[in-house]
Parts: sequence; C-alpha cells; structure tokens
Amino acid sequence: MMMRIFPLIAAPLLLLSACGDRYVVAILEAQTGGQGGSANGGAGSGAAASGGVSVVPEQSHCASLCALPSVCLADSCVSPRDGRSVVAGTSSTCVLLKDGGVACWGEGANGQLGAGNVLSSFTPQRVPRLSSIVEVSGDAALLVCALDQSKVLRCWGHNGDGALGTGDKVDRATPTPVGVGISWLTVRVGSGQSCALDEQLRAYCWGHNADGELGTGDRRERLVPSLVSGGHRFASIAVGWGHSCGITVDGALWCWGQNTLGQLGLGDRDCRTVPTRVGSERAQRILNIQGQHSCVVRTGGALWCWGYNRDGQLGLGDARDRDTPTLVRASGVMGLGLGRWTSCLIDAAQELSCAGDLLVSDIGVTGAKDQLSFKPIPGHLFAETHSGYVHHCARDADGALWCWGDNGYGQLGTGDTGVHIAPTLVDLSGL
Repeated sequence: MMMRIFPLIAAPLLLLSACGDRYVVAILEAQTGGQGGSANGGAGSGAAASGGVSVVPEQSHCASLCALPSVCLADSCVSPRDGRSVVAGTSSTCVLLKDGGVACWGEGANGQLGAGNVLSSFTPQRVPRLSSIVEVSGDAALLVCALDQSKVLRCWGHNGDGALGTGDKVDRATPTPVGVGISWLTVRVGSGQSCALDEQLRAYCWGHNADGELGTGDRRERLVPSLVSGGHRFASIAVGWGHSCGITVDGALWCWGQNTLGQLGLGDRDCRTVPTRVGSERAQRILNIQGQHSCVVRTGGALWCWGYNRDGQLGLGDARDRDTPTLVRASGVMGLGLGRWTSCLIDAAQELSCAGDLLVSDIGVTGAKDQLSFKPIPGHLFAETHSGYVHHCARDADGALWCWGDNGYGQLGTGDTGVHIAPTLVDLSGL
C-alpha cells in the first residue's frame, strides 16, 4: 500500500529577525522585474507576468511514461500532491471528504472554515459549493487552499500578508479563485506565503517576502501568484515559516528565503532570494518543511534533517541547530511530517514516531518535553498525519480520521472543548 503523510502545520509567528542585510540588492531584479506588478503586488486574482523567466527542462528517462498529475522524478513517476487531505491548524481543522468535498471545524474568526461567516464550530461542517476537490493545504488553517479536478485553485481565510493570492489583503470567508487561467497541479501554504506548481511544473509563490521566501530575486511582497526565478521544473514544493524548498525533476533539492537558523541547509546563515542548490545529491524523494527546520527522505528511505533544533525536533539526540542536511535515520522512512516544535515519521509498519517538544505539542506522549530522538506514538497504525499548533490529526489505513491534543476552540471536531490526550475518532458521517 502506498504510504502517505502530510506536513504538520504550525501557527504563524511574527518574524522579528531576518538574515543578513534586509536591503541587499536583488541579484536577479532585472530578470524578475515584471513579476507581481507594483511593489504592492498589483491587483486582480490572475497570475503575475513571467518577467522573461524561461523554463529550463531537466533531462529525464521516464517523462514520456508519466501522466499528470504524476510527474517524472529521477526516473520514477510520483505525484506532487501525495494525496494531501488534512489541514490541522492553530485552532481549526479541515479535511478532504471521500466524495471530493471539504469539511472544516474549530475557530472561524478569519473565515477559515469557509462557511461565509466568522463563526466557530465544534463539529465538522461542509464547506459550501466545493466539489471534486483533490487536495487541500493550509497555513495553520488561518487560511486554506483547495485544488479541484479541473485544476482550479480556491483559497479562503486570513489574508493579512496577501497569501490568498487574490490581489489584496482582505480576508475571505468563502473559497475564492486564485491564479485564474492557470492550470494548477499542486499547492502548498506556509506562514504568510503560498506556493504552487502549474502543469508545466513551474513554481509560483505569493504573499510575504521580507526574507526572499517567494524566490523572485527580491524582497517585495506579491499579492498574486508570481513565477519563482530560475526556470526550474519542480516535482514537489514545500513552504515553511519564511523559507521555501523544492525538488526538481532530476531529484535535486533547492531552497530559498530565511536562513537565520540554517534552515536552507547551505552551511551558512544568509538569506537567499532565489532558489539555491542544496548539496549535490539527486536522490531526494519526499520533502517537508515547517517552522524553521527542513527534512527530506532520499532513495531507500534515508531521513536527512537540518535547521532549528532547540527542542530536539531534528531527532538527532541533541538540541543543536544544523545548517547542512544531517542523517537522522539510514532507511525505512515511508512518510514525513513536520510541525513548529516537532518532526514525525511513518515507517514501513505504519507506526508513527515523533521527536521534539512533544509535551507542549500535545502529541500524546506524557512528560516527553524535548524528546531528542524519535519516540513511537502507541495505539494506532497511521497512513497519513498532520499537525496543528498544539493538536494533531491522522488518518488510518481505512481513511478514518483521529484527532487529539488541545481543543479550546473545538478543533478536534469532537463536539466539546476538552483536551483529548489519546487519538479520538472524528465523526464525518452525514457530511
């Protein structure tokens, strides 16, 4: 059975520090000058102009054998979407339903439940007028994006950084089309910025850009989707708190954005405003970044991580940050998900193990604050997992959804606001 795991979503923070000089001259400004319109990103919901960036095709032996949404990644057909179906956020949760609809619950103050209002709900409620959805992604569920079978992208919720991509900074309480006219393949939402791939495997990003996390060669925010510099063709993309990474179709890893804690994996602490190659390996298979740390799984299931590690979330047995990819586990990792203070993996036996500040994150390991190596989470076998700020949700092999942790806004979907330390089944029947 295909193993799947989803990136753990962490709550947004105001990043008060930046790497290096915040006013460094953008080395590709001339090349990308047309992207995003004005300094405020222009208006409208369409994509920004390409700015003359051309696509440079990487060589591949299996490209002719892969049909979209699958793409050729280093001689293997893979899906950039990975079946992503859960968004567990700061205080709300959304899930992809079996019939292609979406249900959300928890806090709704920013319209993140998509119900057309700012009301909260302690139980799952269907998002109106959404159907044929194939993927959901969200920034701590303060904003959520959904992609349908027609390759139309819609987003809703908090828009203070322009991360909805609607051409303004106005919150939306209902799903709103983004990048009209572009056939989207996959989408990832981070803290203040969003990125997506089109059918040509070109990367677009939009939203906050103080540290170059949009990869446009400058630090100007974009309010509509804007092409990432370099002309790369990406098989997957991931977005964290101020930094972004992608795996190109030849299996190479590229990162850009904030780097104060080494989260770009480049051996220094300098920001990058354009995609920058990380190492020389071409064997990357699974990519996940959240918070200020990053991990990849390479061919054979080897797990490599780097970046912020003050809570032991890299699983290396200590609390020292790393600024280059460091081997955590030599083999057997089938799925990967990260949170602000934690990292979790799924092995071939479908067992979930996590490292980091598990006590604060309410991941169900009592007294496990600063767990410096990966510790099994007993009781269930999981095929997918997703983490919010202090709550967690996971799907088992049968597709049943289980949530646990903090529940102050009803984000567990259990109809109450009490903490649940053990995984609790969420009733999605009747939706």
